[in-house]
Parts: sequence; structure tokens; C-alpha cells
Amino acid sequence: CSYKPDRTNKIPAIVYLIENGLLPNETIWYHDFDAFQVKQFTIDIDQLGLTSYGYKNSWNGGSFFFKPNKDVFKLWNSEIRRENRCDEKALNRLTRNSKLEHKHLGVIYNFNQRLPYFSNFDSTEPSVLHFHPNYKHYRADETNINIFMYGKNRLGKIYMSDQLIDIFKKNGVK
Repeated sequence: CSYKPDRTNKIPAIVYLIENGLLPNETIWYHDFDAFQVKQFTIDIDQLGLTSYGYKNSWNGGSFFFKPNKDVFKLWNSEIRRENRCDEKALNRLTRNSKLEHKHLGVIYNFNQRLPYFSNFDSTEPSVLHFHPNYKHYRADETNINIFMYGKNRLGKIYMSDQLIDIFKKNGVK
């Protein structure tokens, strides 16, 4: 990726892991370090399960599910290199052109910091929260910890599980 070279390391790494037989032959959840599981889930996919941003029509590469398939990731990786695109832009192009078989899983597997402020997500019960703990929300004076852990959002809803709250507090994130 010419304008953000540090943004395209996950797909080549997955290709390497698959080629070297280092992944089990089962559904795998890839997620960024700031994506936290808050509920148990089981994913049923053939090859690739994708999540969107929710507030825009674009795949989010920060949380997705896959079965180790070298062809899928080699195609994705070649699109990144051929078009000099970031991984998400390459993924969006491939799925728009129907070159990658995929399943849309919904935002419950990638509930991000903007979604508590959209009315159509009022009743959403996320399985994965995706947020930088100490960042401030783009339209709020509150940090993401206050929004997700203490319910300082327009619904007054605590999104984090008790277990995740305990982990954060034990590690000094309050």
C-alpha cells in the first residue's frame, strides 16, 4: 500500500501461515488487537465471513472469519500488490467483482466506536466490540472506555461483558 505501507501485513502473513501448514483446518477468527469478544459465538461459513463498518458500505478488515484456503488469500494478496491497494480496498474490489466467495456476517461481529450513536443499532447485541480503549469518540467528549464500559452513550447502555470489564480493570484500564 503506497500511502500506508504498515497497513497490509495481515494478508501476506495469513498466506505464509497457510502455505506452511501452521493453521488448523477450521474456522479462524482474525481480529485486530483492539477487537474484543464479549459473547460466545459459532460461525458457519464456507470460506470467508466478512464484517462491515456498519455506517458505510465497506468491509472492515479488523474482524473477519476464514477457513484456511490458499487460493482465497493468494488472490486477495495479489490484488493488494497488483493495484497497490490496502487490504480493505482490495477486498472491497474483489467482492464487488464477485471474485471472492464470502458471507456477510453483520456488525455484531465488529461493533465499533461509532455504532452506539446510530439509531438503527439501538437493539444490537454485539458479540465483538472493536474500539481503541482510550480514544475519544469522533462526536463525543467521552473516551471509548466510558462509552463501552460505563454506558456513557445516548442509550446509557454498557456494551462490555462483566468478564471483559474485569480484565480491563485488572490491567489498569479504568
